Amino acid sequence: MLCFSTLLAILGLLLTAESSVDEPGQRLVERRYRGLKFGAANQDYVLFKPRMEPVQESYSLCGWVKKILSGERKYWFAYGTSSNVDEIHSADTGLFRTLGTIVDMRSKVTVQLGTWRHVCYTWSLTTRAASVYYDGLLLGSGTTPSGRKVGLDGYVVLGNE
Repeated sequence: MLCFSTLLAILGLLLTAESSVDEPGQRLVERRYRGLKFGAANQDYVLFKPRMEPVQESYSLCGWVKKILSGERKYWFAYGTSSNVDEIHSADTGLFRTLGTIVDMRSKVTVQLGTWRHVCYTWSLTTRAASVYYDGLLLGSGTTPSGRKVGLDGYVVLGNE
């Protein structure tokens, strides 16, 4: 099972800048680590087209999420295809959509502005279970349609809502 947090870690590596200066007898290496950082507006985002075959039958989507805007529908991760724009959506409030199923855990979690939370969503074609975890605790699960796999022709959006 490929974990989307691995994908985010790869993005983080891509955002790492390294420079070195060689002087006689010395070598200075400077590293600056830059994570994905979004402003207070919803226009900041990353868009890319991933290879989805490895997660077509199961996935785990995990990340550290900090709610910076009030409101109910602020998605930090979205994956949409030509046949389903809501293929995978995860909000910062406990609302999770995958493969036509909504798992709504908003009544079970209180998300304070400016607070970091560890959020995970899992899904498996075999069990058809889509589960929501906050700070390591299982909040609940939903059941996806039988035989439904993740579409392959979509785009991932990080941020923007």
